[in-house]
Amino acid sequence: MLPFVVGSGKGFWGQTTMSLAQIYADQYVWRRWSTIYHALGDLSGAEILDLGCGIGDQARDLARLGARVHGVDANQDVIAHAVSRGIPDARFRCDNITNPANDDGKYDGVWISFTTAYFPRFDVLLRSVDSSLRPGGWLAITEVDDVFYHEPLASRWRAVVEQYYAMSLDQEVYRFRSHDHVTGVLAEHGWQIDVDRRLSDDEFSFAGPGSPEVLEAWRTRLGFMMPRFLDRFGDEARGFDSALLQCLASRVHRSHSRVWFVLARAPGEATTRTPE
Repeated sequence: MLPFVVGSGKGFWGQTTMSLAQIYADQYVWRRWSTIYHALGDLSGAEILDLGCGIGDQARDLARLGARVHGVDANQDVIAHAVSRGIPDARFRCDNITNPANDDGKYDGVWISFTTAYFPRFDVLLRSVDSSLRPGGWLAITEVDDVFYHEPLASRWRAVVEQYYAMSLDQEVYRFRSHDHVTGVLAEHGWQIDVDRRLSDDEFSFAGPGSPEVLEAWRTRLGFMMPRFLDRFGDEARGFDSALLQCLASRVHRSHSRVWFVLARAPGEATTRTPE
């Protein structure tokens, strides 16, 4: 899953008539996947579970590195698109990602990109990860924190955003600051965090004006979001979308959003896979 489109196109961010597959494909080029794959080590023959796999871009990359990847996503349309790509050594299933009951065997690693924030109580998702991993297996998470923290933006908009963050957390639909919560839950459950780093990102963590493609992606995202935003805040929120877009297009724009990557190791001694 990539930010911020959920379900069948109708969810926290509203209704979209755009192709989810196209939105996901556009977002892929703005990430820095190649800078973190090496942290996973040698993937030759590894069995990896990709939770919230979207159209399978990361599954494809991991398979090219030698892994056998099982992608799971709750959206039938994106799963159909992933299957249609015929990615070697990757298979896909439409299912609730908190229900891995149909998985065959145990996995060496679990990959989750831009999905954990949709689980404000990360321990719920961690239970699925625990039940899917071999002892000592790894969990790789990529997520964004504070996605609306950009400057220059009037203080009144920042105040509204803070209220929105609090509302989404209170309603248990999205955690806009998830890094500390996730790492805290991992530590509490005895996981060892091997890598914890910030990533560059062309869509969320950039300085100066965004490219026309990035600004269009933001315009689409704000289109999803604004009906709910206005419903909650009324006239207080009117104009937020245009103000943020103006900020993102400014030559003096600065992002305080943080795209982060965590690689953690499950409790227990790593087991050796039985050769096929």
